[in-house]
Order: sequence, then structure tokens, then C-alpha cells
Amino acid sequence: INGTLDLTHTLGADDLGIFRTWVDASYAVHPDMRSHTGGITSFGTGGILCKSSKQKINTKSSTESELVGASDYLPNTLWVKMFMEAQGYPTSQCFFEQDNESAIKLEKNGRSSCGPRSRHINIRYFFIKERTMTEGITIRHCPTLAMLADFFTKPLQGALFCKFRNVILGYKHVTTLTDFVDIVDQEHVEERPTDLDLTAIEKQQDLVQGERRSWTDVVSGRGKKHDEKTINQTIILFQT
Repeated sequence: INGTLDLTHTLGADDLGIFRTWVDASYAVHPDMRSHTGGITSFGTGGILCKSSKQKINTKSSTESELVGASDYLPNTLWVKMFMEAQGYPTSQCFFEQDNESAIKLEKNGRSSCGPRSRHINIRYFFIKERTMTEGITIRHCPTLAMLADFFTKPLQGALFCKFRNVILGYKHVTTLTDFVDIVDQEHVEERPTDLDLTAIEKQQDLVQGERRSWTDVVSGRGKKHDEKTINQTIILFQT
């Protein structure tokens, strides 16, 4: 705290008609097994609307907690959109980003994407599908290491904490979120990864050649140096 007394909060916008929202949830992290929701909205520089709150119901899976979190934060996104339009700045693009593919499918398709493990979810949480369609909000996937809302759901440390803090306070542009890693969509890595790519791979699978590393080691860059043989091995990415 003593080292951050002079930090300020700066807000800026690349285009007042374009903004992004990040939403995330940490599953069953409270003593009563309820999850925690985090969300932030930005026009490019600094977070203009942030939220960190305990969910009001117990959920049965991380997917359900993500859905509940999206439902809890979406009204804030809608408010920002309506407020800007009332000031004379119509929204041309609005992105609603999450890192859970299953939750995204439920939000886009509603009940039609429910399976045996999600049929119990209260129908009120599927208002997301209707409102995103009517308001022109685009739901899209965001890699875990670029999920800015993680700052409000878990105690981050090291380089990842500093990166998110700088974006939220406006010291860095939101586009720098993807500078930390460049996570590929393919399942197998064919070419030798860079040092940053290797860090991302280790975070995603938490296991390289039988060696386990803690989350703290990954985000701070500490841990065993990998030799040429280890780096060139085929590594399977487990996308969150």
C-alpha cells in the first residue's frame, strides 16, 4: 500500500461508441460455498465501472457461477450503453467478454444449450440471451490470462497483478492485455514457444514434464528453467 500512494485513476476513450466489458466468477470461494463475481467496463483507458461482489445463491458448477455472474453484471453494461446514448453517443460496438466457453454457449443459446447438468438453472438467468440480442451486445471469449475481471475475483500476485492494475487505473491501454501471452487456439504446439508463450502454457496446464508449479510461480516468472529438450516437446493446451 505504501508503494502505491501516488497512483491515480485515469479515464480515456478511443471511441465513445465502442466499449468492452469483462466478467468473471470464482466458484465456491466463500465459507458458505457461494461464488464471487467480478466485472469491469472500459472505453479503452481505465475502468469506468467496476464490481466485486459475493453471489446471492449457491451454484453447482463453475459454469453456473459464470452464468450467474454475467446475469449480475449485465445490467451495468446495459446502463452504460443507455447512458451514453442519452448523451448523444450511440453505441456501435459493445463486447461482453468471458473465459468460460460453456457459459458463453448458455448465454447465446439459452435453454437449447442446457444439458443434464444445467437443466436446473433458473430461467431468469437466460434473460442474457434476449437482452444481448436486442441491445446488439456481442458475447465473446477472452483468454484467462487476459481476463481483466480476474482482478476482482481472486488475490492475484506478481506480474499479472501489476498488468491488470495498470490497465484498470489507466496507465496502460486495454490492448496491452494480450501482450502478456499469445495463446494459440490449436491443441498442439508445433513450433518452439517464446518465453512468454511458455509461461502461458505452464499456467494453462500447470504441468510441464511432470513438474508442478504454483500460480504464484507462474505469474511472477519464478521456477525451473526449461532446457531445449523440454521446450521442444509437444505440449497440450487446456483452454479454460
